Amino acid sequence: MIKKSDLVIRLDRVDRDDEKEVGNEAALFGEIAKLDIPIPKGFIITANAYLQFILKNNVIERAKQHLLLAKANNLLNRQISGRGRLGLFFH
Repeated sequence: MIKKSDLVIRLDRVDRDDEKEVGNEAALFGEIAKLDIPIPKGFIITANAYLQFILKNNVIERAKQHLLLAKANNLLNRQISGRGRLGLFFH
């Protein structure tokens, strides 16, 4: 079982009990690795590591800004293209 503070884990250290922290597929690969079935050695970046990255790099706020800018650009493009179509009829 991994600790909540773990950020990167060797694949052979996880099992089904760690699914919440590493995801279903990684947990299953961890179980397979323990059965001595040959699979490549690997590591897992935990959900906690991902969350810490998101928070420390202000990703949520930056994504909101990009989405707002994209929405504004979309509305502007609709207005411009709408004027263009009207211009076809009223010239």
